[in-house]
Amino acid sequence: MVDEFTRARDIIIRAMGALDVDTMDAAMQRTLFDVFEAIKRSVVAGQALVVGGMERTGAWTDGHAKSPQAWVADRTGGSWGEACATVELGHGLRTLPETATRLLDGRISTAKATQVARAGTVD
Repeated sequence: MVDEFTRARDIIIRAMGALDVDTMDAAMQRTLFDVFEAIKRSVVAGQALVVGGMERTGAWTDGHAKSPQAWVADRTGGSWGEACATVELGHGLRTLPETATRLLDGRISTAKATQVARAGTVD
């Protein structure tokens, strides 16, 4: 499974190298923006789900981090608040599979998924 995601990452990186927005019409630019948003939502959901699993298994304990949140902040270079939100989203997505599915396939935003996870309910 890791190999499949690694190949997908490599495909996206190669495609980004060929990206030339100046040769695209407005409709293509809008469509590509939407594609990137869907990819971003799926990636955020994937990270949150993996971190939730790491928290349960202790995989984040590599000798340096004092918590899953600290591990996430260190790995991403993000803020403590962003790391806490990722871990919190991971908890919520585990207990709210419909929310996880909606985020993974891009039907709801990361902000909405986080809001739902905090509330513990699906609209």
